[in-house]
Amino acid sequence: MSGRRGASCDGPSVCEAIADGPHRLPYAAEMADPASSASESPSGGELVKVVVSLDHHWADVDAEVLWALPVGGDRFRLQNVPFYAYGLNFDDVVVAKPHPDAEFPVVERVAATGGHATFRVMPVEEVALERLLAALEQLESMGVGVERANATLMALDVPPSIDADDVFDQLEAFEADGILAFETCEERVEGRFGGSPEDD
Repeated sequence: MSGRRGASCDGPSVCEAIADGPHRLPYAAEMADPASSASESPSGGELVKVVVSLDHHWADVDAEVLWALPVGGDRFRLQNVPFYAYGLNFDDVVVAKPHPDAEFPVVERVAATGGHATFRVMPVEEVALERLLAALEQLESMGVGVERANATLMALDVPPSIDADDVFDQLEAFEADGILAFETCEERVEGRFGGSPEDD
């Protein structure tokens, strides 16, 4: 799978997705209480929020908040598929520490990868919703998880059991058909989770 930069934001509908907040559920705990600042994982562990600092991002966001499962000390296992951050994936274990200017612990680095891959999908502006939904259903039939920010920004989770190259090829086919644009979400700048300065 080759890395690639996705299309930039086509309009406010794409960029207005809420990256934080009480309305976002943990990807792995869909029955969680969306009004709570802490919830429970399917395994019964208490979930908390961690914040990821972003810079040089095409979507003009400077942070993203994710649900995470504390696993000891300052380490947390991510329980969301990032909508904006690069170099982070569902099930990664990160080091996050308190910061005086942040409500939640701030992610500093990845301590251990979970083996998942992330793609982000944005529909082509003119595409019919039915075509987009059919494409997403096809991806889900391959075993890909879909976390939706809204109808126009989605994060795809590719678990270790699925070949990410196959998903990449399918996304390229959808892009060639004019259904969607997509990007891979590997790290853009070493040690950081935002975009590269060229994205400004």
